[in-house]
Amino acid sequence: MEQIASSESANNHPVNLEKFYSAYSEFADVKIIVIHRSFVETVASHHRWDGGVENHSNVLRGFMLLLRQFLDRHSTDEDTGRPAWTMVCIEKIKAKYYNGDKRQTNDARALILQYLAEYLDWPKHFCLGCFNSWIESPKKHVSIIGEDGVNFLLEHMKKMSEVMNDIDVRAQLTENNNIYSSGGHLT
Repeated sequence: MEQIASSESANNHPVNLEKFYSAYSEFADVKIIVIHRSFVETVASHHRWDGGVENHSNVLRGFMLLLRQFLDRHSTDEDTGRPAWTMVCIEKIKAKYYNGDKRQTNDARALILQYLAEYLDWPKHFCLGCFNSWIESPKKHVSIIGEDGVNFLLEHMKKMSEVMNDIDVRAQLTENNNIYSSGGHLT
């Protein structure tokens, strides 16, 4: 994981957040929105990429380490003192999280949109119909990669506990029914 994150290709990747932030932060208010998703579901979604589950998991873990390092260096905007990043948990906008209850799902989505609009300083804090075209994936990760694949990925996650556990702690905030997380260090 560290080898991937410190490789020449990672440092020169088209999605190098450090270079992006450096290039644009003097001209614009750069804010990062981290979208948290289940690691197992993420790998299972594209389990054939990078040569299979193990390689794809390694690549994603490398990117997660790069993201973690970036977020740690940029917890707040130096000019405004406000958080430079925030996190939204993708699970919290899925109907399955609310057992298909449409009202709870719609309320949660509205709160997330309101939170993001406030974070981004947008004048409008609601969006009727924003999720009208949203289609939830019907994929079942266990049936895609099997129990052995899931167990393998759970072991991979344990190996990167410094990165994953901190992100998972933020993602699983339940105090006051939080459905998002404010920016700052992942500690």
